[in-house]
Amino acid sequence: MNNFEERRQLFQEIYEKLILPFPPGTVELKNQNHASAHIPVQAYQHRVNVAAGNFASWRLTTEHPIIHENEKLLEMRGVLQIVDASYEGQGFIEFERDERTKRIKYFNERCKAAASLAFVDACDCFEMGWIDLGRKWSKNPGTGVLERTGGSVDRSNDKVVETRRQCIFPGCNKFVDEKLLNLYEWKNAQCEEHIPDHVKRKYLKKMEEQANG
Repeated sequence: MNNFEERRQLFQEIYEKLILPFPPGTVELKNQNHASAHIPVQAYQHRVNVAAGNFASWRLTTEHPIIHENEKLLEMRGVLQIVDASYEGQGFIEFERDERTKRIKYFNERCKAAASLAFVDACDCFEMGWIDLGRKWSKNPGTGVLERTGGSVDRSNDKVVETRRQCIFPGCNKFVDEKLLNLYEWKNAQCEEHIPDHVKRKYLKKMEEQANG
């Protein structure tokens, strides 16, 4: 595939799959603070494999880990390439030295952990997980998140007005997908992750009954 337009179109098709919301339950919290919300590296790896397949490649660009001694941080870097687009990610992990040998404890594990964080950082540059993590800047219409989640923007008088509702679940700052709520016939302002399971089961049962006539 050498034609530029064909490769551009291929990347666009892959990109549209990369930025889709992750399944409910993908986002995890390290503690009760929503600021600790994150998506495990395995979810990103699966998304890249499914969406891009052999049109994606990941390689570490640090032959040896970068040691920030003062900060006690170990850094790894890597480049994720999808078709003709590529981004370098950085991953930092804390370390301790053995008092006797002065070597970094669990060195291999620290390197792998930093490399995983570098991969996640590169995936973030491809806009994966932007919808799911509900960061404050995602309300900015320039990020494209509003458009993807069904939010509407009033541009009259050059003013931007956020019209979407946020999930009422305690500690959740995600926005509500109104189309999804209508589909489930559910009125409470809840994101997909926090819509009750019995509501989802009721919808699936309804779809099965319709399919079976």
